[in-house]
Amino acid sequence: MRWLLADWGSNKRHIFDGVAEGLRRLGHQVTNIPRNDMNRRPALLGAIVSGDFDVLLTWQRFYPMQSEIVEAIGTAGIRTVFADFGFVPHYETVVFDTDGENASSSWPAMWQSGENPPLDGQFVAAAERLIETAALKAALAPCPLGKEASANVGMPFVFVPLQRPRDSVVRYDSDVHDFGSLCRRVLLLARGRCFVVIKTHPLDAALDLGVPDHVRHSHLILRSRFGADNERVCDWLLANAALVVGVNSNMLFRAIAFGTPVVATGRGWYSGSGALTEVSGLDGLGSLWADVPDRVARTRYIAMCLSRQLLFSELSSPDKLGAVLGRLGIVESALESTR
Repeated sequence: MRWLLADWGSNKRHIFDGVAEGLRRLGHQVTNIPRNDMNRRPALLGAIVSGDFDVLLTWQRFYPMQSEIVEAIGTAGIRTVFADFGFVPHYETVVFDTDGENASSSWPAMWQSGENPPLDGQFVAAAERLIETAALKAALAPCPLGKEASANVGMPFVFVPLQRPRDSVVRYDSDVHDFGSLCRRVLLLARGRCFVVIKTHPLDAALDLGVPDHVRHSHLILRSRFGADNERVCDWLLANAALVVGVNSNMLFRAIAFGTPVVATGRGWYSGSGALTEVSGLDGLGSLWADVPDRVARTRYIAMCLSRQLLFSELSSPDKLGAVLGRLGIVESALESTR
């Protein structure tokens, strides 16, 4: 196969270098366009339309607003692998997208028939195991918030996990750009009905949301940092909430895996899956209500996630890369059969 690698300069360059080396050792042709900033866009556009490449490897949010590049990829039929944040909590995944726009572009077709996608059974089985294991682990876990905080968390509660305000999925995939407004809308809808737990992103722990951090019988804002304790808190909240309200992040994926109802205020990788309730920004958030996730839809969705994401270590290891490419071939054939 002929691979075109494009990145935004020195950011995680070692990842691209490792992938390129692994591909070359397997006999693939690899061309890298280094420091592909806006000034180099003509070079990337020319490489795509040349027809000399089968696959483009880049960041998922590489060209969301660059219509010429999106159009060229669609016209050339080049497949796209995204090295970016993924759907599960390890944060380093590769997403195989057959439409060459982003990870949500080709999924909706998989749900139209209402039947399980014709993927290799390993993915559906793995999805079932993930759901069962996650739900059991969450059910058995004690509350990790500490005695004082635990006493403040009323039941039932709504959990609002926040991303970074400048996160690309917030900028490009949602009309919700003011997290203070989002939190105040949720608090207004929850007033007198349920408690609200809001959690800021670890890298924006001091984010001003325009409300006190704690109001008895109303809400609690958590401002924890990265680490194992943070992950335990997130998992417990995602699993035990009556509802999770967010924009678009892997936190919502984790909530789906736990079987928790989810409302998303931004377009995401889950679009069209039927695994959660999607609304259009704050204007669409008129109530704190969502369908209980349908188990079949949830399993199909997670199976698709598992089939289209890979650890970077798999891509950069020649010993693993051959099997990876074979697996993507299975997924590609299955997707083509549904069109």
